[in-house]
Amino acid sequence: MFKLPERIKNEIPEYGETLRRFIAGELSAARVAGVRVPWGNYSQRGGNIFMARIRVPAGILTPRQLKALAFCARQFGNGTLHLTTRQDIQIHDVAAANIIKVHDYLKDFDLSSRGGGGNTVRNITACYRAGVCPDEAFDVSADATAATEQLIVQDTSFTLPRKFKVAFSGCSKDCARCMVNDVGLLATPRNGASGYRVFVGGGMGARSIVGKELEEFVPGEQISCVLNAIKNVFHNHGDRKNKHRNRLRFLVAEMGLERFKALYQEEFARLKASGQFVSVPDPSAALPRSVIGPHVLPHRDPLPPGEGQGENTSNKCARSAPEPTPAPLPGGDQTMAAREAAPLLGGVGGGWVQEQGEGIAGYPTAASLRATAARCDLESPENPLEEPDAGFRAFLASNVIRQKQPGFVAVHLRIPRGDLGWPQAEALADLADEFKEVEFRATQDQDLCLVNIRAAGLKKLYARLKDALEHFLYPATLLDVAACKGSRTCNLGLCNSPGLAEALERVIEANFVGKKVFAKVNIRINGCPNGCSQHPLGAMAFVGAVRRCEGRPVPHYKLLLGGRAGVPDTRLAKETGILLPARNLPAFVKEFLERIESEIADQENVHEFLDRRGQALADEIKSKYERVPPYAENRDCYIDWGGTEEFSMKGLGPGECGAGVVDMVESDLADAATALLRAGESCDAAEVQKALFYSARALLVVRGSDPKRPEEAYLDFLQKLIGPGIASAEFANLSDVHESLSGIPDAAARRTAFAYAQALLEHVKDLYKRMDPSFNFPAADPGKPEPIRNRTQRAGP
Repeated sequence: MFKLPERIKNEIPEYGETLRRFIAGELSAARVAGVRVPWGNYSQRGGNIFMARIRVPAGILTPRQLKALAFCARQFGNGTLHLTTRQDIQIHDVAAANIIKVHDYLKDFDLSSRGGGGNTVRNITACYRAGVCPDEAFDVSADATAATEQLIVQDTSFTLPRKFKVAFSGCSKDCARCMVNDVGLLATPRNGASGYRVFVGGGMGARSIVGKELEEFVPGEQISCVLNAIKNVFHNHGDRKNKHRNRLRFLVAEMGLERFKALYQEEFARLKASGQFVSVPDPSAALPRSVIGPHVLPHRDPLPPGEGQGENTSNKCARSAPEPTPAPLPGGDQTMAAREAAPLLGGVGGGWVQEQGEGIAGYPTAASLRATAARCDLESPENPLEEPDAGFRAFLASNVIRQKQPGFVAVHLRIPRGDLGWPQAEALADLADEFKEVEFRATQDQDLCLVNIRAAGLKKLYARLKDALEHFLYPATLLDVAACKGSRTCNLGLCNSPGLAEALERVIEANFVGKKVFAKVNIRINGCPNGCSQHPLGAMAFVGAVRRCEGRPVPHYKLLLGGRAGVPDTRLAKETGILLPARNLPAFVKEFLERIESEIADQENVHEFLDRRGQALADEIKSKYERVPPYAENRDCYIDWGGTEEFSMKGLGPGECGAGVVDMVESDLADAATALLRAGESCDAAEVQKALFYSARALLVVRGSDPKRPEEAYLDFLQKLIGPGIASAEFANLSDVHESLSGIPDAAARRTAFAYAQALLEHVKDLYKRMDPSFNFPAADPGKPEPIRNRTQRAGP
């Protein structure tokens, strides 16, 4: 299990002091953003409240941690935990004064949002069934958590050109989507030893790209060296100033894979020779971890008395609506041979559907359940299968997945749109009272998976789940729509993607449960062109856009088709050129799915079908749904899903995903200019002093310094910028000029200092303009072409 490093815990008070000064009005919002975002705290739409993105390495949560998160959501947020496609968990609507309280509370549970945003090493993900999946080469979760513990304490992990995403997958199904990460690691045994195939330069969002193979095989004990070498190449050569082209995939594309690989190999050799990043091999490393022993660990460490306890924490949480009616079960049965010969249903369906290739409608009969139950000791006197009720049969069909440990199963729970209320989260955590080995896994589809469930207890578990959750059946199906938070909270969100997801879920539940398309197709929705919902991997995907009709903005979505994950079969969804009003999407989706249902063969792979017929089908029906009626005819088309007011771009602002060093530099330069403007004709002494301080401090962050007081800034400016010959020596007397403004300076002294401050600001702005994308400055001596390099560039990882 991941252990939060002590260094992160020890840095929380300093971060708290920065937030205190911001709340007191001593620091500007722009300046604090450069500190706040790398701590995983984002400004929400409107800028007055914040989000905490808690990193969950490999997606693994203990019951104790889940209960702690539920407590924070109730006490400091809006009461809901949001599960993301990167296995993070977000708490929304956090007041500025409560940000540090979240950090203080969660640190004792080895949880933190440090590195949850900004130009940092983001949450390192892994297959959500790592350690229990029968198909995995070996359990990758230990390597994912170890990599997190190492990288999260390195300074360079927080001064990267842009965010850096890493994923570990245990087999070629690629549940962690390693081929669309900056670095993807695929478990690849060779000659009896565990190791990884390494991909680099993948990513989703603007110009999505599938990663390229960097290494065919790397022994597992060297993977730390691999990750550090790749990160260092990115740190040293990435473009920090062009925010639209500073992801690792752009660096690989621009320099070419061969050149990148040469730099990587050079850095790898340097780190390997240092000996600091090569682990001592585990004596058991030569064996697949499935041989080593069961991945069943007890987690019986409850919260201290009173913590996380509030009103309505009973397992019988209020339910606002009944569960979906289970689909009718198909008659007849298949032979074992026929079932085992049936292919997986497009890699989408879950539970027994996914594991056994059960009948195409997706729901086995009682007889067929009995025939397959012996494979994981499913049947027991406490868990009879002779005459299960329809809901329980649907649960077994869609939610229960065989583990490689005999007698244990995993249970995949659908969490609609990734939103889990704190009472429901607490109720799930309390399952550990009866299911003592249970562990929770956040999935890449915004769901939760319970692992280490004894198969004999499934009937009891099902009863507990019905009391705790509204809708948990049918994960990893058409009904399990993935959606980002969109305009509900995000500064970049154009459309209300969760609102559209809810509308589509209603259509799907009413028309498609149990149909062929139900287990074959998935839908992913993003409220803007970024990739938070991982829409490039959607069989059907919708991306938010805006068009004006009669001078009014109207929410629209682009349609993309054919995305999928898998090694080497990852394909990005293709743009269809179809743009539809948001209000027309449910009707379009219904007809489109009906056409697929009528044409696709029982055993046909949905991706092959969409490649062959998807564009043509969409083109045939799009004309019915493209029209936006005049406002006087239908005002509803001018209101987004989930809203009551007319659609507008109000609250849209710059995103903070890349907030970091550049933002801090530009904030100080802007504050210096503002201070000079406020100084006015009287050359107000206090404002001139501010201008001197902000100008002197602006570039120090790229030299590894972030002083809080003027005397510190002037000393660092002298030592780190003037001393090496970067800044002009004419500003070596900064402290004296600042001091000349103390007391009651005369008008001449104020004018002299004002002119000095103006010259300093222009000089620093010029240095910033000449700083290259890797934060290097031109050499002071024109005869020396070698640039003065960033202090951290060759100082280790």
